Amino acid sequence: LPAWDETVLGDVVRCATGQTLDVTSVAGLLQDAGVDGLDPWSGVRTYTLAYRTTRWEGQEGIGTARLFLPDTLVAGGPRPVVVVGQGPHGVDDACAPSRTGIGRDDALAVAFVGRGFAVIAPDLAGLGNEGFPGYGATADTAHSALDAVRAVVGSVILGSVTEDAV
Repeated sequence: LPAWDETVLGDVVRCATGQTLDVTSVAGLLQDAGVDGLDPWSGVRTYTLAYRTTRWEGQEGIGTARLFLPDTLVAGGPRPVVVVGQGPHGVDDACAPSRTGIGRDDALAVAFVGRGFAVIAPDLAGLGNEGFPGYGATADTAHSALDAVRAVVGSVILGSVTEDAV
């Protein structure tokens, strides 16, 4: 990797394709999760990303996340990236949300994607990859989330998302 500095934050260093759901499956997942009154018009494609981030007190690190993208072009132009903070499903690396399949816990992310938004769901840096997770360390968690947005902006088709985040 290039030398670490502020200019590499969010650079994707690994990417793997994940699951896909067609629009009917998205509607079914939302219904099973008790989400009513939302009519999705897009399916979902997922990717697992590893990206460069800042850890603890300015140390170099790698974060992981699951990226949810719509499979249908968005009418009306680019939209902001939605960040969903899921938290861990346990304390072992295998418990990182990006290592699990799409399920009811992902209903919030899937609901946004079903309406055309790109969604990033970062793991806590150090969970799911090398290092120790920053449980309760707000700066560490914030860097993971902000740099995850940079990873999305830098890895999708130019102009398909804005640099804003929700």
